[in-house]
Amino acid sequence: MEAGTPSLYQRTEATLQTMRRRGNVLIQPAEDGGFFIDVTVFKELEDLPRPIRSTSGAASFRSDNTIERQFEVIDPTVIETNWIPKGRDTCLEQIILQRLKKCM
Repeated sequence: MEAGTPSLYQRTEATLQTMRRRGNVLIQPAEDGGFFIDVTVFKELEDLPRPIRSTSGAASFRSDNTIERQFEVIDPTVIETNWIPKGRDTCLEQIILQRLKKCM
């Protein structure tokens, strides 16, 4: 299993369209000496007007660069309108919680 996509359905879904997951982890100390851990992972679908790097109708040999590096600063106050919320990814949340439990 790949770390970011826990099931075959999710791997297939991410192959056919651009999906991303954003996660938040909140760790708070408990009064008895333990910790309260809250993990939430949100799944989002990218809304594009057309497929990126579509090769239909293009020549076999392309002259553009094959690697595009995009560096972006992640700021929680910036809202991107080209991502459609698809709900929480509870499977990935459980995997993260299980891995945290193993570390403790």
